[in-house]
Amino acid sequence: MELPASVPYWIDNGAKTLGQAEMWFGAGRGARSAVVVLFGSGVGACVVTDPTGPGRAVEWGHLKVRVRGRRCRCGALGCLEAYAGAEALLERWREAGGRPPEGADEETALTAMLAAAYPAEAGTPRTPPRSPSWRRPPSSSAPDSPT
Repeated sequence: MELPASVPYWIDNGAKTLGQAEMWFGAGRGARSAVVVLFGSGVGACVVTDPTGPGRAVEWGHLKVRVRGRRCRCGALGCLEAYAGAEALLERWREAGGRPPEGADEETALTAMLAAAYPAEAGTPRTPPRSPSWRRPPSSSAPDSPT
């Protein structure tokens, strides 16, 4: 697909663009700063300290969390990604006896892993536990805040 020359577009780091989108349209709307973490094949983060400016992407997945730990796909030992990235989670599941569907892509394999971790009871739809909703304390300018 070609965009007309009059349409501006940018190509940037996935964590950075996700973080900015959260600040503009998502859970970060109205916040002055935020850290948005992206867990996927890798582990990334976006630190936003100015809601109108761009966030700063960080390669959080390559933070050392264990000396002489598991080998990361970057080649180093002990990176967070070697423990929390999708590939690492699936590898640990296989080590524990889990079996993703044959030929499954990463997303399908992760879905199978979660389904195995949270089996449905008979007649009950399968849903993983809900994460707590993000809530900011009301600002003093909010109409329903105490004065």
